[in-house]
Amino acid sequence: MLSIQNVNFINNSLIQKKNLEEKQPKLSFKGGLTLTSPQLESKIREALSEAGSGNNPVLKNVKTDFVGRVVKKVIELKQGVTAGITARSGAGKTTLIEDAAKATLGIDREIKIIPNNPFITIVKGDNWYKDVSRQVKQAGSFEAFLKTGYNFDIPEAIDSKGIVETMIKLAKGESVMGPEYIFGTCENIPERIPLNPAKLNVADSIISLHQKVNPPQNPIMDFGMYVDVSKDELLRRFMRRATSVRGNTPEEAKILFENAEREAAKHLNPGIGDLVINGELPRELIANKLSKIFKAITGKRD
Repeated sequence: MLSIQNVNFINNSLIQKKNLEEKQPKLSFKGGLTLTSPQLESKIREALSEAGSGNNPVLKNVKTDFVGRVVKKVIELKQGVTAGITARSGAGKTTLIEDAAKATLGIDREIKIIPNNPFITIVKGDNWYKDVSRQVKQAGSFEAFLKTGYNFDIPEAIDSKGIVETMIKLAKGESVMGPEYIFGTCENIPERIPLNPAKLNVADSIISLHQKVNPPQNPIMDFGMYVDVSKDELLRRFMRRATSVRGNTPEEAKILFENAEREAAKHLNPGIGDLVINGELPRELIANKLSKIFKAITGKRD
């Protein structure tokens, strides 16, 4: 049986804890949860723990300062969180992040277009490929153009400055009209796609964590995600995407893959990601675990 002294001690401790929580800065999401800094940190750590446990953990690695950086951005700076997701070409990062976004919002993954929402916006880096439509026409065909040595998987082939400017504006709460890239003709049409700021803004690009976009001395991204996939699986996925989605011939796809792998070896590896994701697990499992992390960060209710 507890003594009166012990009861008083417990009551005083609870009062002190309540007073401490009331003094903590609070994060208020419109339509979401209202969280203190410790609560936000706790929710993120809980989601990370779940994603990194079990027989087939979705997360292979999490950098130690990841949680602190995200909490600081949300609570202290009161800005949208910026993240980059990257991988070797063909790893399936685009499908993965779209699935995770849909799971976060509670919509069917078969829905092609993610509706405008305050929680998550995906900036598709493919739309920042530089326009080479004139060169393709001059070469006579896309395959002939590739044989000139042009490489789509080098940072110079992408408008890194445009991605940086877009992410900065979204984090500040500004809307952006982004470009649209047409794969068939390699044409880039400016100011075509509306992008609205969200609690979590994710740049999906092979260069989203490259120093041209995310310099170590002044990082644009609050955190980075790397999708880790074996080379054999990469090749299988790459060939399927190139031939069935982007309309490339098998010969074109082979050239593209060889170019992509040669460049990827220079700057793409799991070490650049704060979260390293096992990209060979089932899509639904990955989406489910990542969505819990995203919900924790954004305050999205289940």
